[in-house]
Amino acid sequence: MASWLVHRIAGKITLIRKVTATWASWEAGKLFPMGVALAGTLILYLGLGAAQI
Repeated sequence: MASWLVHRIAGKITLIRKVTATWASWEAGKLFPMGVALAGTLILYLGLGAAQI
């Protein structure tokens, strides 16, 4: 949910839209690139595993 919210907010910022103008996800309506959320989750999981928390 957090990555979806960050994606939607970033899509409203003009500077970010100019830098990432070719991203199809900005115009995809309700579709969301789940790779963003999955990558963040994997990084967090591996980081916690490496830290033994």
